[in-house]
Amino acid sequence: MRANHLQDIAVLFFANSAMEDARQKKFFGEPSLFKALSEQTLKTIKASGLPFFHFSDTEQKGANFGERFAHAIQAIIELGFSKVITVGNDSPNLSKQHIDKAALQLSQGNSVVGPSKDGGCYLIGIHASDFHMEDFVALPWQTSSLRKALNLFILAKGRSVRQLNLLDDIDSISDLKRLSNFVRQVGLKLLQLFSNICSTTKHVFEIDFLSSQLHFSNIPFNKGSPLGFAASRIQ
Repeated sequence: MRANHLQDIAVLFFANSAMEDARQKKFFGEPSLFKALSEQTLKTIKASGLPFFHFSDTEQKGANFGERFAHAIQAIIELGFSKVITVGNDSPNLSKQHIDKAALQLSQGNSVVGPSKDGGCYLIGIHASDFHMEDFVALPWQTSSLRKALNLFILAKGRSVRQLNLLDDIDSISDLKRLSNFVRQVGLKLLQLFSNICSTTKHVFEIDFLSSQLHFSNIPFNKGSPLGFAASRIQ
């Protein structure tokens, strides 16, 4: 049974369907990556033991991202939860520990921001009493200035903000290349998908077994990716 101080916390998994993500992010119509990312994120959320709600593009409502996101948070608050942790599916290094830390900080009266390297956030922990639909929608969503604006939004409510560690997220092919430099953290299933997608952009992977890191080479792609052969050797 969950501790009493966590009873009023829910997780919002705000992520489109794999097909819609692939369409919006123009990953060459490749939905398998986003399907795998969503499956991994859901597994992480379930491990936290907190109640969660998945709002995909079929459940979202609103004219833009800010409106759709705000309506999803409001829907969870209206169910009686006084604290909401939000995550998406584009941060493959999100862990149960991130969610646990966010829940603990919320239970202690703080708000939480998990910053991503592009200036956005991979996780937000917010109190229902601080949530105001119009102000929340007005934040500069999907821009590099979001994190700063969100921190100011929370501080203006008189609430302390606790920062989690910085993570990468996936919004472009270049993000895939950068994340693929960290074999151990990303996981082999996602790594193989990264390889398949990036190979269509005329790049190949070169694997350095001593450092367990991947390096991109800008030579023309003309053979099957070496990753399938090499992956079984990475511990």
